Amino acid sequence: YFDKTFFRISSNPGFGKDSSMEIMNGLIGGVSNITKPTYAKLEFLCQSNLLCINEVVDVNQAQWELIEQFLLNSADGKVSITKSSRRTESTGETIDISKLSIILVYNDINNYKHDNYFDMVSRDAVQDRFTPLRLNGRVQEDFKESGDYESRIKVFAETLRKNGMKL
Repeated sequence: YFDKTFFRISSNPGFGKDSSMEIMNGLIGGVSNITKPTYAKLEFLCQSNLLCINEVVDVNQAQWELIEQFLLNSADGKVSITKSSRRTESTGETIDISKLSIILVYNDINNYKHDNYFDMVSRDAVQDRFTPLRLNGRVQEDFKESGDYESRIKVFAETLRKNGMKL
């Protein structure tokens, strides 16, 4: 099994990329979902087990350079990184990222200007560290008509607990 994972998902709008992360957080916790992040916010959210970053390249160039370095550092196997606000030549407060997984989600290329698409903006090293997935489809389930979903969620959560997952 995987302790940590790093991948990127490209799909059509409405696929449910970030909303599925919100559902996962509601079920098992430990999932943070952020759109158009700042570097400081990414550092803060490192306390999560899973960080879902939506529309990561839709930030200014200075922020993107910091975020890209964060992604490189996080996905290269490090167990901790130095917090940028505490970084000096001789000291540094560290952030534990030993259990942090990151998923990057964004829309298909035809939804962007060509030069603002993740695969065109990010360095090859970032792309190499995040497994690419291209998904197609749309969530069509009418969850309000699905019946007693609260009891189903409780049963699902109990099954996860029995199998050793901490909720």
